[in-house]
Amino acid sequence: LDGYRCAVAVGHDEYWTWEMRDRVDQFVETGGGFARFGGNYLWQVRLDADGTQTCYKNPHHDPMTALDPTRSTTAWDWPPIGRPGAATMGLTGLAGIYNRYGPTTPRSSGGFTVYRPDHWALEGSDLYYGDVFGGLPVCVAAFEMDGVDYTFRKGRPYPTGVDGAPDNLEII
Repeated sequence: LDGYRCAVAVGHDEYWTWEMRDRVDQFVETGGGFARFGGNYLWQVRLDADGTQTCYKNPHHDPMTALDPTRSTTAWDWPPIGRPGAATMGLTGLAGIYNRYGPTTPRSSGGFTVYRPDHWALEGSDLYYGDVFGGLPVCVAAFEMDGVDYTFRKGRPYPTGVDGAPDNLEII
């Protein structure tokens, strides 16, 4: 990422190695930008010498668990790993996951509800509080998604931080 101002991740990027995550964390901590348009950030994986991706998902099946549980291939939020997913991404698949998939919220809007229309990211969008964008018939918010533990205060959502989400996370 040297020489770049912003890294962009697009698509269904739920599998990351420890090293990938370290690199993005370092990049952001030293002033780089990171834009993520993906969903279901959840699993720590390993890449073998030949490039094969390994992910047992159940840490008790991974032989690495006995050697170094922090490198076990399971959910980032597993306590022995000690790196909640929301600490890097602000969100995690454990707080969202399925939307408009089978019986899982089959009648949700399929879009995103606006709570902070005055946020810079929505500038010039003509969106107002309570509007939904990306909803039916397109449904951009569907299948596997990320979420964050949050609470409402005075009609607006705020992250609680109990899942490792950073203090400056804004739900717009």
